[in-house]
Amino acid sequence: MLARVLALAALLGWFAHLPLLTTARDGSWWQSTGATERDNNNKSGGYSDDDGTVSHDDAIDNADAKQRGSGDGGSMLYGGPNTSAILSTSNSSSDLSIKIKNYYNSKKGPLFGGYDPYIWDDDWSNLNPKCPWANLTFLPRPCFTLHWICVDQETLVTHDWRYSYANPRREPLPDMPWVENWNFPAAVGANTDALRGRGPRYRLHMRPASAHEPTAALRNPVFTNCTLPLIIVADFPYNMGEFFAKVLTALDQLSSTAFDDKVTLALTTPMGLDLAPFHSLLMMSYSRYAPTTAVEMGSRGCGDKQLTYNGRICEPTADEDGRGYRSSSRSGCRVNEAVPWSVEATQPHCFQRVVMCKWDLQIGGGSPLAAVARRVVSAFIAKGMLPASPIQYPGSSSSRETNEDGVDPDPRGSSMLRVLIESRQGPVRNIKNLEELLAACKEVDQIGFSAGSFDRLSCAATSFSERDGFVDRDRFLTNIAAVRSAHVLVVLHGAGATNSWFMRQNSSALVELRPCQFGTRFAPWPDKYMPKQHEKNDDVIRFFGLNIEDQTQCLQGDIETALRNHTYHRDSVGWDASYFARDQHLVLKPGPFLEFIRHVGELLFDVQQYRDVRDADRLHGYVLPEGLMYGPLSITNLTAYRTESNPDVIPF
Repeated sequence: MLARVLALAALLGWFAHLPLLTTARDGSWWQSTGATERDNNNKSGGYSDDDGTVSHDDAIDNADAKQRGSGDGGSMLYGGPNTSAILSTSNSSSDLSIKIKNYYNSKKGPLFGGYDPYIWDDDWSNLNPKCPWANLTFLPRPCFTLHWICVDQETLVTHDWRYSYANPRREPLPDMPWVENWNFPAAVGANTDALRGRGPRYRLHMRPASAHEPTAALRNPVFTNCTLPLIIVADFPYNMGEFFAKVLTALDQLSSTAFDDKVTLALTTPMGLDLAPFHSLLMMSYSRYAPTTAVEMGSRGCGDKQLTYNGRICEPTADEDGRGYRSSSRSGCRVNEAVPWSVEATQPHCFQRVVMCKWDLQIGGGSPLAAVARRVVSAFIAKGMLPASPIQYPGSSSSRETNEDGVDPDPRGSSMLRVLIESRQGPVRNIKNLEELLAACKEVDQIGFSAGSFDRLSCAATSFSERDGFVDRDRFLTNIAAVRSAHVLVVLHGAGATNSWFMRQNSSALVELRPCQFGTRFAPWPDKYMPKQHEKNDDVIRFFGLNIEDQTQCLQGDIETALRNHTYHRDSVGWDASYFARDQHLVLKPGPFLEFIRHVGELLFDVQQYRDVRDADRLHGYVLPEGLMYGPLSITNLTAYRTESNPDVIPF
């Protein structure tokens, strides 16, 4: 008897769940069959062949039409939802879910089905030639796409149904990527890593749209498909070498597979910092619009930063000035002005899609560095942005070359070896006897110089930055012109070496000076940068390391000196022997230095000979107390190496 009762109860329970099973089946059908039908509608009649914009349905009520925009064929914008009317007419949670779902599904964007997360078509073939083309289907792993996003200062506000609180199956918000490692760009003429300048990790925030949005642009969102932001998140964004090697090469690869040049590039900069000039100039080749920061893209659109009469920053007022701007009579605060990072006539705040990419020291890189450098330099030349070289080489027949728009003639020749030495003025890594080296170079040229095809030698010096380390737009371009006038660039380890990528390929060399112990005891640090990068790029710029292992030619850097004499508090400086080794000053003996320059000149034009000497472990130099020794990189124990290999030492 008990068994019959239990069986009957189970049967009744099964019948009681039939409505739920039917609902689940219908939901599944909505996600598949209905989504496919809506997707096909979008690809056929959802937008006009004339301009790639939405063809609005005349049956939409007036309130809905106001939210969706003007509705004419020339609009490039698509309006967002107003859910307040739906919420007020809903009597149950299930009715609310169905009504909101149906409302969102009725919003057919230009190329995809409105707010329904199941029907995205990430092959974005926009028919309006002013708007971006993008294929987001096969983005690389560190990149992902967000939909229906408004940007407000440091916050991404999502209107995506999958994250809405009205969605009974709401998904967790995606994690925003962090800027994990970065050095604060202080005006001290040195990398602030040695000054405990590593900044706290930083990221943009993300939240769903709310009932209490701070601006009119967020309260009445208008989503555009004619601006496609690519938000870049990168470690060490203010280190030019890391930015060039990891971000720019990845961006170059994306430009050939996923985006055209109408994409908007926005770099995530911590603490509201601005772009450095090198950011804008290096990314110029990949977008016709000016690069910006993620926070600037989320600015509230005012022409000034004053408060309006109601005390809210950049809040539009009701009065119009007759030209499409809203302004405050008290502050003159204007909104909806055009911005240089978008084609729109007014600043867009909300976007149908936003792409985010995170590149760090482990994940990043793409196209070969040498190819990216060629593209960057070619763009500067084509636009007539590259100035004449400011470098005057003693003894040169034309000491100051001219440069015409679109033309970049090679002024160097193959008889006089031109050597350009970096001059630094900051607290670390200076060549203290630079004038002595320049005088010795001139003397060697007068006595007689021979290295391969070269029978003359001319040396000059240049600084790549101001004394505080700042490099403005003009200085950056002048630096490129300067290195392109040289055969050999001599730098200490640091950002100056990045300029080697802009030299003339297959006829130029980089000599990296490494102070005492930095090229031996701490060699794994510098060896993972320029040597590997240039070798991986087919040695189009020949790399040579000159390791100074004579303590009389190395001096403490100013930061270490200040720490040891208690000028700097210990808590203000990173007590790290590798930093101290890297940041030493040099007082180079002219003899070994110029002998190494002769060695570089002999191998400059013949890449096979260069590689043979490298394979024979006789490419790089070690300046010892008794003279100059040739050997491989990464001799971490110099005493043991000399005992085992017994290399020759050229006495000086």
